Amino acid sequence: MYRVGVLEIELHLPTAHSLKERRSLLKGPIERVRGRFNASVIELPGRNGWQRATVAVACVAGEPELARQMLDKVLMHFENADGLVVLENHMEFF
Repeated sequence: MYRVGVLEIELHLPTAHSLKERRSLLKGPIERVRGRFNASVIELPGRNGWQRATVAVACVAGEPELARQMLDKVLMHFENADGLVVLENHMEFF
């Protein structure tokens, strides 16, 4: 049985002073997660302003623990990304 894991991350981008800077700061980490973890990543729409963003990551794994491990690594990736500060995160498994 396959498990789907979803991670929602609220980010603060303290150095972003425009929409262009915000997109530039998010582009690299999002693309690296897609390539390195083979996960689906989207920036969720909202009225976050230039210095806030919410990103959702979804993965599928054969075992629940594998999905959790992958999402933990993704979260660590965003925590270590330059110019991003993780404010909150929430994981769910289906």
